[in-house]
Amino acid sequence: CNTPANSNNLPTPTHVPTIASLQAYLNQVYGKQANIFFTVTQSNKPVNYDLNRDGKVPDPPNPTVRTSEMQNISDCAINPFVDFNIYFVNEMNAPSATSLPKFGEAWIQDIHAESPENIAAHEIGHLLNLVHYGSLVNPGTAADKRQLMYFQTVIGFHDPCNLRKIEWDALNQ
Repeated sequence: CNTPANSNNLPTPTHVPTIASLQAYLNQVYGKQANIFFTVTQSNKPVNYDLNRDGKVPDPPNPTVRTSEMQNISDCAINPFVDFNIYFVNEMNAPSATSLPKFGEAWIQDIHAESPENIAAHEIGHLLNLVHYGSLVNPGTAADKRQLMYFQTVIGFHDPCNLRKIEWDALNQ
């Protein structure tokens, strides 16, 4: 893929799950709890996306628009034959990751303390139209940090993750 960015590519992310570990984790979280199963494929396509040379993928202005760097990544690396494309990148403006359900895409940065499998499962939750919950997002709700869609940017999330009944209902409509 030819890109108009600088000639020096950013380093390849290193905090990326293996195909087997991600597939097993997704099937544990969703398969056992919501009767949804995943097949994970991998394609390693380095993309020189850093158009403004700041080393980061910027946040989209809203969940229906890609930034120019996100568009560049998608144009170069998308697999149109899968339900979701998850891109692992070096760094983002977002805390750990972001997803755009309209496009079936998520971006996960390399710099985070949580497991990449857990972050991917959470972002796939957004791609499946699940939303954050927790006391800062939905005041008055119980904040159980073991839940998959807990608002992690505040405290952090913990493996393994559970789906709440409302999430199970949404996934099994």
